[in-house]
Amino acid sequence: MEDLKKATVLYLWGRRNAGDMAISLGAISLLKELHYDINFISRFTVKEEDYFENVKYINAYYDDITIHPGFFSLDRNKNKLDKSIDYLRSLFFYINPKNKKKVKGIMEDSDVVFLNGGNLFRCTSIADYIRLKALFYPQKYLGSKKFVSLPQSSVKSNKLGEFILKRDLNLFNKIFIRESLSYQYVREILPKKEVLKSTDMAFFISNNEKAEINYKLKYSELEKSSNNIGFILRATTLGDLQDFSDEERNQIKKTFIELINNKLKEGFNVNIIVQTRKDYSLSLEIYEYFKSSTEKYISSIFLIEEYDTLILREIYKKMNYCVTMRLHAAILSMNVNTPVVGYFFESWGKKNPGILGDVGMEWTFTADNILQLTKLTESNIGSYKEKIKWYIENEKQIILEELIKL
Repeated sequence: MEDLKKATVLYLWGRRNAGDMAISLGAISLLKELHYDINFISRFTVKEEDYFENVKYINAYYDDITIHPGFFSLDRNKNKLDKSIDYLRSLFFYINPKNKKKVKGIMEDSDVVFLNGGNLFRCTSIADYIRLKALFYPQKYLGSKKFVSLPQSSVKSNKLGEFILKRDLNLFNKIFIRESLSYQYVREILPKKEVLKSTDMAFFISNNEKAEINYKLKYSELEKSSNNIGFILRATTLGDLQDFSDEERNQIKKTFIELINNKLKEGFNVNIIVQTRKDYSLSLEIYEYFKSSTEKYISSIFLIEEYDTLILREIYKKMNYCVTMRLHAAILSMNVNTPVVGYFFESWGKKNPGILGDVGMEWTFTADNILQLTKLTESNIGSYKEKIKWYIENEKQIILEELIKL
């Protein structure tokens, strides 16, 4: 039997946000389909609990994936003192010859090195520069190995940031970009580089038998139910860096309370689904509002708190459709052929509506027409499912054909 090609993926993202892990799971599914032996380098070091949590999670579902500890701690949520300590540790790692030898060994043992998908191609601040320097550290040990970026997003940088970005991106043999605006920008700054339009890796997650069993054991009542709608709220700004203002939070509550009330009256089961811990308190507030204010629909509204990305996919399979403020809740839903309606703030930019628009799903920046869009979705479920199926099949074929060439 022919030996498997070896792939090293930089990096295994964490589980603080289900969307981050969804990108990594999509990479696993795609590379397995191409018959790679997969090694990850973690985003987290052995000094961080996230590393051990992520190893345990991946090993629970895949018994043939190796995960090496990360090199540098890059936790932007830490205070200034802890960040300073991390920078010192990173400096010592950088200058230690033993560590250089270890990284070089991992790179040399690979046939292809992949940069995992995400939102990494940005350099608009000193913090971005430090992050890029750390994330691209293994590049210097690639030698003649092929280096491929799985689908990324980018943002327009100033002249210095653009210079740094061009320097780092020129080291890739092939670059995939996941949405149109980023694709146009990267093509502009790298006109001679092979830059290809693709989509978010989370669209490519495959079914997992262990996750299906775990879901049925944990959610037996949901599995027996029907006529479900999923609602996924967001309580933080993009990047989960800070909570919404009171005004924004109240706007979200008002919008979803009115919408959920309508759906309960129409006879749907309402499932408020939490896939990111920072969204729990806002989701709980809306759930408790209905539990305390009306007995009529008390058996038709549920709060689901689940941070296992593969089990979330199974939950989304049971929904007729989902109304979501989180992009990767939308992508996980569409990954299992469940239509979505997106509700976003205009200040977040065009990435979220751009991806939903590419698939042919409905979305809005305003609360005024969200009820109308849910009714449109309800009356055309079959059509939306066909759009999702065509989109994923087409995008998967495109990226597989390119990766097979490596």
